[in-house]
Amino acid sequence: MSSQKLGSVELVRPVVFDYGTPAKFLRALFEYYKKTGSFSLRQRTQRTGGLSQTLVSQIINGHRQVTRDNLPCLALVFKLTKIEQDYLDKQLLGNVLKVVANAPEQKESSKREAKNHILSDWIHPYVKDLVNIKGFSPEPQHLHRMLSGIATPDKIKKSVDFLIREGFWRRTPEGKIVPEDHTVTTTNEIPNDNIRSFHKKALDIAQRGISALPSHRRKSSTVLVSVDKNKMDELRGLVDSFQQQLLDFIEKNPQGKDSLVQVAIHLTPVGAIYEESET
Repeated sequence: MSSQKLGSVELVRPVVFDYGTPAKFLRALFEYYKKTGSFSLRQRTQRTGGLSQTLVSQIINGHRQVTRDNLPCLALVFKLTKIEQDYLDKQLLGNVLKVVANAPEQKESSKREAKNHILSDWIHPYVKDLVNIKGFSPEPQHLHRMLSGIATPDKIKKSVDFLIREGFWRRTPEGKIVPEDHTVTTTNEIPNDNIRSFHKKALDIAQRGISALPSHRRKSSTVLVSVDKNKMDELRGLVDSFQQQLLDFIEKNPQGKDSLVQVAIHLTPVGAIYEESET
């Protein structure tokens, strides 16, 4: 994830995996570039060729479609990484296949409601994903033990109430708590302070795991990379690619019951001889 400072505001480059369509991602990327002051759509379209400024404007405003034919030119205009272009291409290919097959799954997926306020408190994702674990019970003291005491029972109770109230969980007619299958979560447009709070707590939990757990029950790895400035987006793309592999794994294994594990991925500058700026 790329970020820049604009005064006291941190600008975060949109993450392609957070967007349901290529056009929405390109629109978010356009807004990000505008805020950095380093992007002119007119200059980019003139420099790269292949697409007019009018057509690109229509695409990001939802009046024209992104296609597999115009994606390579859009990738040049918006300076997409290879990871981003490949992911958008897969989205487009998936849409083509669904149209050809007239797949009923398309109707089902359109019912899924994206919710982006799961990080209004860092505890919500941890409590939410316990629902499939063996021995689950919504009783706060029980969840407190399942989470090895990372939060107080009172905080957990508030999270349980939130998850039910906001539709991340639902009660069956028999009174059982189950995940709401038609709800998906996204980090899109979540305030930076909320994301930062979640990341800080994730690091705290990882640090506690290093101290308390034997090596065969955890995995910690740190790789230091010296990288040229013009290769940073490629390096971030590798992290994004691994994140997508994790998401694919979760999709293929949606209801693991034995353990809730945290996978924390970080790319953090620790030393540089230049001030980062866009040209």
